[in-house]
Amino acid sequence: MQEIYSPIDSYQSKYKQEHNENTTIFFKEMVDKTQIDIEANRATNKKIADNNGQSADNNKLIKKQKILKGFEIILLIVSILAIAYSAIQMSTPYNMGLNIGIIIIAIAFIVLSVFLLKKTKNKIYDLRNIKDKLAEISKQLHAEAEEQMRPLNSMLLKNYSTELFTNTIPLVQFDTTFDSKRLDYMEGKFGFEPKQHEKNMEQSTLFVQSGEIKGNPFFIRENLQHTMGTKRYDGSLTIRWSTTEKDSQGNRRTVQHSETLYADVVKP
Repeated sequence: MQEIYSPIDSYQSKYKQEHNENTTIFFKEMVDKTQIDIEANRATNKKIADNNGQSADNNKLIKKQKILKGFEIILLIVSILAIAYSAIQMSTPYNMGLNIGIIIIAIAFIVLSVFLLKKTKNKIYDLRNIKDKLAEISKQLHAEAEEQMRPLNSMLLKNYSTELFTNTIPLVQFDTTFDSKRLDYMEGKFGFEPKQHEKNMEQSTLFVQSGEIKGNPFFIRENLQHTMGTKRYDGSLTIRWSTTEKDSQGNRRTVQHSETLYADVVKP
């Protein structure tokens, strides 16, 4: 068994590639064992990709039709306003012919706008129906792909990472559980003190893995450290009030006052 003197350098120079090869072989063996139809799954995924492309194109068409609908509504409103304005101007004898011409053109635009709005509304309705059909097809295709991959996914629910790592580097052995026997050994032999971490209420443990390297135990723990900071909150408030006082001649008058108050406080 080859000795390891520099774990990081050894992993980069040798074991990284070796681990990748072992993982690839393992995955291929799992695929062969479950006998999933790879080509059928590829065909299903191609259908999913094609369907996603059609959905994206259809959504773009819906967006364009909505923009067109907006322009048609604007044209309709402008035409109505033009008729109203020209009708008001006809109360005077000036530019009578021009106002009549504007009204005629505006009516034509109103008819055109109503026609286009109806056409656009039907187009959007058809496109939304297509969108719903494509969404249903997508749902069916994803269900089909999931069923095709179900045997393999079911087997991959188990965590094989430690098994694969040991296959690459046999001298590293992982514990299936971190039991009291391993804990007592590490506390008595190596001075491991887990309680100092347990007392920290600002810390949570996300991952734990123990094992040994040629009889030497190791313990890996990933912690999430929570630290409260402080922030200075400040604000101001302007207050106003009035007082009554006498001037030099004895006349009473009201004087207005104002002052801006400032305050700040530091909180977590």
